[in-house]
Amino acid sequence: MSFGNKLKMLRVCNNLDQDTISKKLHISQPVYSRYENDEKEVNEDNPVVKRVSEEFDVPVKWLLTTENNSYVSETATDSRLPDTNYYSVPKDFMDAFLKQQQMTEQMLKLLTDGKFRK
Repeated sequence: MSFGNKLKMLRVCNNLDQDTISKKLHISQPVYSRYENDEKEVNEDNPVVKRVSEEFDVPVKWLLTTENNSYVSETATDSRLPDTNYYSVPKDFMDAFLKQQQMTEQMLKLLTDGKFRK
């Protein structure tokens, strides 16, 4: 999977639009779009790659690796995920995402059940 596909996957998984993510990365939306469409060259010294890594807490090496091993299928099958095509997603990334979603659901349930009220 290319850097651009991974960038789009991270954006979609975090429910961000291109304008919002470009601001987080301190670049213009048109420049961001060029990265997402693989129209800009990337390497480990690229400041945008480093900011993406920091913003989404993913390794630079993963962002730049195009090998397609240990990935889950293109379409998300878990009901907790939005109905969207995720391209290829590393299994460990999807597992972490699903765990975070589960924890969020548990916290919301506790909050709505009044467990944290004084």
